[in-house]
Amino acid sequence: SNTPLKWYKKDVHAGGARDPLIVHWPNGIADRGALRHQFHHVVDLTPTILDLLGIDAPETYRGAAQLPIHGTSLAYTFASADAPTRKQTQYFELLGDRGLWHDGWKVVARHEKGTDFERDRWELYHLDQDFSECRDLAAERPEKLHEMVQRWWTEAGRYGVLPLDDREYERVAAGVAERARQRYVYYPDMARIDRFSAPDITDRSYTITAEIELPAAGAEGVLLESGAPFGGYVLRVQDGRPVYEYAFSERERVTIVGDTPLTAGRRTVRFAFSKTGTRQGTGTLLVDGRAVGTAHLPKTWPTVGVTAGIRCGRGGPAPITSGYPSPYPFTGTIRRVVVELADDGISDLSAEYLGALAEE
Repeated sequence: SNTPLKWYKKDVHAGGARDPLIVHWPNGIADRGALRHQFHHVVDLTPTILDLLGIDAPETYRGAAQLPIHGTSLAYTFASADAPTRKQTQYFELLGDRGLWHDGWKVVARHEKGTDFERDRWELYHLDQDFSECRDLAAERPEKLHEMVQRWWTEAGRYGVLPLDDREYERVAAGVAERARQRYVYYPDMARIDRFSAPDITDRSYTITAEIELPAAGAEGVLLESGAPFGGYVLRVQDGRPVYEYAFSERERVTIVGDTPLTAGRRTVRFAFSKTGTRQGTGTLLVDGRAVGTAHLPKTWPTVGVTAGIRCGRGGPAPITSGYPSPYPFTGTIRRVVVELADDGISDLSAEYLGALAEE
């Protein structure tokens, strides 16, 4: 989907940095359905909203000094398709890759993790004439290249980019570890919570406890769902019974269905995972403390959670399995869903992640 732009996700070439923006404002935009080509960046959206509202961002909030708003309002483009862009400069940095747009020109350097930043090769493009970054002018315009690279260092210093850091998963693991807790409480319609703020069930024992109330006519739907069809888990009520499903992949799944239907009233539905080896264990489904189903999970995900985040009381746009529809909201009452983590998890997420990739 990045064609005809160069490179893709996790790059700061155009293929990894350009996205469509659709602005819908019937009362404020007369030129409906038209295109705008002025250069802007996602950091310009907040200044645009503030501009349209006619307010300034607070310098302090609840006693805490605030960083200055970065970016340039793009509201002027709504009334003028041909107005010159008011934005002058925009830096890019992502996992060591670097780039800078300035006055229609762009320099960009792809970085290989673990290598010397000083050895990165900078490319130069005149975007006003070369939208898709096809013609590298670095050799032809060395003076322009030098000017742009030096400007990048200036912007990097100004906006706190330095020191450069090309670590990826290591930084994620450290951030997750800083925010980690042993107990998480969710309430209905909490969605979507990002995977890096969700309970880290990576290679550890844990429980999911749903305190629910079912009417006499029964209820069904998702209690807690995490991930997507590529990998994840879901605790739900279906056909009157509690169900837990774990998807290691699209083809490898484990399903536990309660042996008896739930009865009306307040019920506690719990899934308990007991680790029995590296990234494997036994899952048990319980209702009011009584085991109603069990199964062996031979493989679990090696990384911190899974993609697509976590949702309580309803599922996401893509169900974990084809066994239930989307979004499948729970039709009874959820008091709360509590996830509790044991202390038998791994201590070195980075080493475990790399080891798991080697095994898989």
